[in-house]
Amino acid sequence: MSSALNNEVKARRSTTPSERFRIAEAWRDVGNRERTVLEEAMDRAMMDPHISERDKILLRMRTDAEGDLRNGEHGCSAYTPCCVSFPQNWSECYHDFWKISLCCRNTMTALYVLDDRQRFPYVDAMDIETWFWRQWFHPYTTELELGRSFVQIFAVDYNTSNLKGSDIRPDDLISLHCDICEQSERFKEAICTNRGPNSPPSMSGPLRGLPWPHSWNDKIESCGYTFIQPLFRALFMVLVYPKEQMPLPKDSRWVAQAQVQLVLTGITDGLSAPIRFDEILEYATGNAYTPGNQTITTTLDIATKFILRLEQREVAAFGVQPNICSLNPTTPYLLAYRKEAKKLGWIEERDGRLDELSPRSSEWVDRTLFPKWFGRGALQTMEYALELRKYRKWLEPEQYTKDWWWNRQDLPESPNTHDA
Repeated sequence: MSSALNNEVKARRSTTPSERFRIAEAWRDVGNRERTVLEEAMDRAMMDPHISERDKILLRMRTDAEGDLRNGEHGCSAYTPCCVSFPQNWSECYHDFWKISLCCRNTMTALYVLDDRQRFPYVDAMDIETWFWRQWFHPYTTELELGRSFVQIFAVDYNTSNLKGSDIRPDDLISLHCDICEQSERFKEAICTNRGPNSPPSMSGPLRGLPWPHSWNDKIESCGYTFIQPLFRALFMVLVYPKEQMPLPKDSRWVAQAQVQLVLTGITDGLSAPIRFDEILEYATGNAYTPGNQTITTTLDIATKFILRLEQREVAAFGVQPNICSLNPTTPYLLAYRKEAKKLGWIEERDGRLDELSPRSSEWVDRTLFPKWFGRGALQTMEYALELRKYRKWLEPEQYTKDWWWNRQDLPESPNTHDA
């Protein structure tokens, strides 16, 4: 057992119930102070006479959209991540096909967790999801329309009596991943009622397993504008629970050094160029890597930065896809945000015509007026980071740095903010 893990275990075991209660209360105070700072910042912005009503409404709409996305991301990948079976056995009743399919679309990549303990839900997934969000999301400016997100975490269910996670071959995981993509496309075709002329084309290929059992009577009108991203099809990550390599974390940044395997599926349809691992060759760990290989092992930090660069490459080549600006004006999503604007007090004679407002919320917030991040997106991000501390009642708040949930320079200032 590593010294870091050993120290954490000792700290946990030596903490008495009364000490844990005191630490929990201390964290509750930290959360209350952070919550107050964010809420007061929003109140000041809404009361500022020098800020136009239009800018206030757009700020509210954007931060509400951030909060909705943060909730959705947490729900799909955090404490209870999507569970898929290996080998594929889609007849099992616990599979949530709605969740699997909907969370795959407009997502850049996937992470498969192979944990021989088979204890799901579990706190580690919350750490990973929180860390991913912090790497990918940028306040007010990240493109998030139509549920656009970075990663979907899958917990892989397998029989540990005759199989270890480290024994599952990359080729088998490629088959599983590609099957999920194809099954999800067929799911979309079955439930979507609205496929307008600008809807992304279906990219269905052959199934790698038996079809998902279904009797889908419910329909979704707007899902025709979402699809499996080419990057999602082409590349995914695998985390084999590394036992002693993964200490009980003080905060989610421990995730950066976890060892993962990047796996290419060989599917390049829709990409601007093939994907090669040459640029991260020097960061390869574990088994020797040969240029041209389909897999490479490295840290999650390096793997994530690599995929983020690929995402930027694809956006530079094709723009953000799907392109919300090309949707029919009567698309439910466009009608919904205009309705929300009116509900918040938008007056076209004063604030401008809503049909001329860009549907991309990344263009709504004037950063010269709102240089700091607050609102529902910030609140939800803080709350989920705080939730992790509930499971680690032996860790004093003083052990954390002042940016325990976000970069402090991006947040409103307050003399009451806890500094470690």
